[in-house]
Amino acid sequence: MRRFRCRCRAKVAHHGDGVQAAFYDEPRVLTISLHQHPAALFPGTGLPSETGGPGAQGSAVNVALPTGTTDAGWLRAFHAVVPPPLLRAFRAAILVSQHGCDTHRLDPLAGLQLSIDAQRTAHAAIHVLAHQAAGGRWLLTGGGGYELLQVVPRTWAHLLAEAAGHPIDPGARIPATWREHATRGTDLQAPESMTKGPRHSTPASNPGTTQQIPSTRPSWPPGRPYFPSTG
Repeated sequence: MRRFRCRCRAKVAHHGDGVQAAFYDEPRVLTISLHQHPAALFPGTGLPSETGGPGAQGSAVNVALPTGTTDAGWLRAFHAVVPPPLLRAFRAAILVSQHGCDTHRLDPLAGLQLSIDAQRTAHAAIHVLAHQAAGGRWLLTGGGGYELLQVVPRTWAHLLAEAAGHPIDPGARIPATWREHATRGTDLQAPESMTKGPRHSTPASNPGTTQQIPSTRPSWPPGRPYFPSTG
């Protein structure tokens, strides 16, 4: 059986133009990008019509989200286009994910409106997908993110803890020593807990949980295979 790599780009406000360009004509690599609509944000690429080059149609998936998209809308889009059957059909050998923080509502450069709760929910969902579709082989990276006190440290702490198999309780208190260090370095008040708390938490969205973000299946042309090279 031929093995394929799968590239899933998650939680990044800007389109993954470089990765898409590198693999646009490569049917063995699937790129998926959820990002703010290119009409509103650099680099101006990432329309749904960008689906892969000749011989690799369907190997690029772009979900261009409107400015102002919040937790529920982003997670609904994610679960609609990145379901386990899609990745299993691609026979992925590895799942590679990029976890930018610039989808957060406090990010100064972009216009999406996610919370840390939604970002950590996506971390967990991608971890589950790696086990369901790629035998647990998961390579994760950071990405964009420019709110360096309230967002980046907490989001990436959640990501690394999830990858290590020890998710952090969203209500956990941040150690006072780190808060004091961060406040001294920025002259700003550091956050006290790992999320904003229950009022801002995101409904569970992993398969098998009692609450789920509503989702729809992606609409593919009848009779057209997901990946032409595999049928």
